[in-house]
Amino acid sequence: MKYLIFRTIFILLFYSAFLFTMFIFNMGYSRAEDITKIIAKVNDQIITSKDLDDYCNSLNLRLSDEENSISQTDNNFKRKALDRYIEDKLVLDEAKREGIKISEPVIESRIERMIASYGSRDKFEEDLIERGLNISILREKIREQYLMREIIDRYVKSRVNVAPQEISSYYNENTDKFYSPQVYIFYMAKSSDNIVLKEISKVIDQDGISKAQEKYADTLIKIESTKEELREDISAFLQSLVPGKHGIRKVDDSFYLIYFESTIKPDLLPLIEVKEGIYQYLWNKKFKIIFDNWLKELKEKAVIKNYYE
Repeated sequence: MKYLIFRTIFILLFYSAFLFTMFIFNMGYSRAEDITKIIAKVNDQIITSKDLDDYCNSLNLRLSDEENSISQTDNNFKRKALDRYIEDKLVLDEAKREGIKISEPVIESRIERMIASYGSRDKFEEDLIERGLNISILREKIREQYLMREIIDRYVKSRVNVAPQEISSYYNENTDKFYSPQVYIFYMAKSSDNIVLKEISKVIDQDGISKAQEKYADTLIKIESTKEELREDISAFLQSLVPGKHGIRKVDDSFYLIYFESTIKPDLLPLIEVKEGIYQYLWNKKFKIIFDNWLKELKEKAVIKNYYE
């Protein structure tokens, strides 16, 4: 009888322990599954949520010299990052098919430049750890960036051409875009004491701006500036005046005196001054068209599955 009781208790304890162990195992497995969930497939390659996290973290390290067009403040940041990641995979596949190789010194040189921008290797490595990255992952991301650059040079950049006549035609058809900005010429004095500015104002009224500037040379400064170069509140104050007039206004914790002298009206800039900017604009526009068409061809040849929710 005692044997049966002990045997029953043993069996109950065994199954309880077994069920608890399986519960813990399944819970851990479920969490691991969430971390490494497959969210996309590109041909025979899978992309997991961990891959996407690493990719998002690497975007903020500015691995290439190109500006990152995806902002983390965007509500659809991860979805857009995945779209970019899929495109990168397609481009990388092309680079590997072409047999492009990137030398180790090139990669190490890029890493050293990144470390230098942090001030010390310790700070750099601390930042990598905070982002869930390490040197090995970083090295591979940099290699991929250079591979992509090489294949894009071959199939896209090499096909971009901007002829001189295109530049002159664009200039002649868009002259309204090539005027110099209006420049404001004015005198400004700043002080925490309004009495000082009232004294300057009195001299301006009695003797003119030239005499006031001579007397208060260290305080009353002549400025030539465009509207865009000025603080918004200072710009608004200046534009409330007419040439030959002045006023005093408190901005934040200081008082400002502004004497508005005159403006330099916008002039049409000559082609020689703007042709470099026009060339860059037309080049970028053509590059985007050629790149988008090339990428479209790659997507049409590929098998892409996107499971991201």
